[in-house]
Amino acid sequence: MEVFCYRIRKYIGAYLATLDGATAIVFGGGISENTPFVREQVCEALKWCGLVLDGDRNQRTIDCEGRISTDTISPNK
Repeated sequence: MEVFCYRIRKYIGAYLATLDGATAIVFGGGISENTPFVREQVCEALKWCGLVLDGDRNQRTIDCEGRISTDTISPNK
């Protein structure tokens, strides 16, 4: 699972660099869409770009659309 999450972070980081940032990151597909643990592991390492995960939202958002980040941007951005 560690390697899986690392690879997701690596691809997101590459896309963020190529696109010069992003407005949103969308988790789709079975594992990412239905596993709060995976989203937590991926997002934890993305605070540097302003993404801060809301733990409660993340836990409630399973097999449905929804925002899992906080409403504010991290001051680290």
